[in-house]
Parts: sequence; structure tokens; C-alpha cells
Amino acid sequence: MNELLTGDSPGWVTPELEAIAERVAEPLRDFCSAPRTRAEVLDWLEQEHGVPNDGSNGIWYAIRLRARIAHSAAASRWRAPIHNPTFVALEQDEEDGEAARAELVRRYLAAFGPATRAEIAGWSGMKVGRFAHLLDGLRTFRDDRGRELLDLPRAPRPSADTPAPVRLLPKFDNVLLDRQRVLPDEYRTLVVRKNADVQPTFTVDGYVAGVWRVEKRRVVTEPFAPLPRAAQRELEDERARLEAWLG
Repeated sequence: MNELLTGDSPGWVTPELEAIAERVAEPLRDFCSAPRTRAEVLDWLEQEHGVPNDGSNGIWYAIRLRARIAHSAAASRWRAPIHNPTFVALEQDEEDGEAARAELVRRYLAAFGPATRAEIAGWSGMKVGRFAHLLDGLRTFRDDRGRELLDLPRAPRPSADTPAPVRLLPKFDNVLLDRQRVLPDEYRTLVVRKNADVQPTFTVDGYVAGVWRVEKRRVVTEPFAPLPRAAQRELEDERARLEAWLG
């Protein structure tokens, strides 16, 4: 079975790895009824099911997706880093797949609409064909490039000149999954590192304008370019609110 876990791109989930994950999903859920570390899961996989651990991410991603294994509560705290996190099986539910996809699309639009089908697909990871037939009842628009935009029927749609307040976004904030909207190309490599680590950022007028970090409960901001005075004041107010929350 070693050949299934190696190759030119061992980090990708291949059909062979998906087959393994499907075979072990149910016993893995039983094993992860209590929190387990990644090492414990991979050791169990090798000892109980003969799947060798070659150090790649492919089998890990495959079994987590198929068996619905997520970070435990202790490993999901806001503060980072969490060393040697534990994982646990999520509770099973009877949610219909079609209904779940429709709900996912609507929740995306509630946060980020109006949006194109391509933007929904890029954020959700679903192919357009998986949700295109679930879009009945949505409002449609055209942007200045002629693209069709979708939105919820009663969603608020502020005018184009509505100011966007300064906001501090945490690491891996999902708004950056839709990077073309908010992350200027010249700042992309400053925010998304080579190892796919996404830095905490702050926005000015709706666009990423810098990064921030916490040092000894103090919020340190690093703008990518000089900020207007009004934006500096807003950023200072937002920084102070976060520091107060950190306590």
C-alpha cells in the first residue's frame, strides 16, 4: 500500500487516498469519539488498518474530510499557537446534502453578496455545477463589467459611496478566500506566505492595508503604505477596542 501514499504530489488527496479514507471512516469516528492528536490517529491508522505514515498530508486530509474530524474544543481557542492540537469526530446529523449546499450559498451571500457564481465557488470550494440549480429565488444584478451578480432578496445593499470602517481581521479570516475583492495584488505576498500561512490583516475603506500582531497583549499594526489621518484615527480606535477585549 506504500505506493498509494507516495508520488509527485503526496500532499494532494488522490482517488486512492479517498478510497482508504472511505474504508476507515466509521472506525475512525469511533476512535476519535475522544480527542486524539494527529500522531495518535496516524499511528492507529498504521497499526489497525495497515496504512503507513509517510509524513505527507494527503491521507490526513482525506480521513479528516471523509470521517468529519475537526479540532477539539481545547484546540479551537482564539489565541495561538496551539501546540500538538487534538481532534475529535463531529456529531453526525441527517442534513440533506442539497439543503446544506443551498444554506452554504445563502450564508455566503449574506456575508459577501452580491457575488458571481465563480466567487461563490472560489470561497466554498464547490464546483458551480454543485449549486447552480439551487439559486432559485435570489436577486440578480449586473456589475459594471456585465457580470451577473447574485444576492439574497432582502439583503441590504449600501450605496457605492457608503464608507467602510477600519476593521482588524484575524489569521485566515475567510474574507481573504475572496482575495480579488479585498486584497490588492501588490500586497498578496505580504499577507499570504509561501507556506499558505495567512497573516492577520486590517482593512481601510474595505481593502487590506496592513498586518497586525499581538505582543504582550499590545496590538501592533504595520501599514503597507502611509495612511490618511482619518484612517489612522480609526485604526487606533479599533486597536484600543481589541486590546480592551484581550484584557
